[in-house]
Amino acid sequence: NACLNEDIPVVVHAEDPKVLSEKASVLREKGIELGPKIHTLLRPPEAELRAVRKVLALKREFKGLKVHFTHISLRDSLKEVLLGKLEGDVTFDVTLHHALLDESIYDTPLGRISKVNPPLRPSSDREAIFSCLQRMLADALITDHAPHSLSEKLSDDYESTPPGFPGLEVALPILFTEILEGRLPLGVLDLYSSKPANIFGLTKGDIRPGMDGDLAVVDYGRGGTIKGEEFSSKAKYTPFEGRTVRALILDVYLRGVRALEEGNLQVEGGFGKLVRKSGDKFSWN
Repeated sequence: NACLNEDIPVVVHAEDPKVLSEKASVLREKGIELGPKIHTLLRPPEAELRAVRKVLALKREFKGLKVHFTHISLRDSLKEVLLGKLEGDVTFDVTLHHALLDESIYDTPLGRISKVNPPLRPSSDREAIFSCLQRMLADALITDHAPHSLSEKLSDDYESTPPGFPGLEVALPILFTEILEGRLPLGVLDLYSSKPANIFGLTKGDIRPGMDGDLAVVDYGRGGTIKGEEFSSKAKYTPFEGRTVRALILDVYLRGVRALEEGNLQVEGGFGKLVRKSGDKFSWN
């Protein structure tokens, strides 16, 4: 009711906690050691699908309530959300990693750092998410940036290892590469910039008076190989390690200030500001 009255969208991480708890208990009782290779068992598809269905059913009881599903990762839940959009006031995003990576990474040396919730899925689900981007069906594309330290990610206690990994420094180079090589349309850049800003009523994602003046200068004549150790972030690792890209971020302007110049940071910690909704109503077009 509070969100409905204030015209604030409810952002949903769609994984049913009851399903997750029950699955973890079963695995412990069987004495199965927790680790990257069973992460998809710990967080099974039915947890996401059941949560999506529950939220869509609940939304029907609150006419006018806006719901945004974040990091949808399954073919089946994608179908449910697309049907929900037909009823109105439903948006959703997908991540770059769910579109480009699958569960096979958990069998590689990158498996431990690739723990993320929802987990990376079978190739059939990855293909569905990628197709969703190709057809511009998603409302937004996100990184789900989570810059945990490498020591945290390599903790001996897998269950307490934080989920997620850094994504900001690789997103644009990877996106431009997918576009340049003809696998994704140019419009996906809108899903990564203007569309999420519109959904949440932010003065971002556009170049016009009254906006914040955020720009990225990308050279798609220069590329290279993704290496986590070269990140500016303290989180110097990535599941995209070793991936070849055909574009390089040169400069970044934040609120009109050049924050990155030729790949080098020009601002100190604390330069960032809390991003708030503008006075306009949210855009759900």
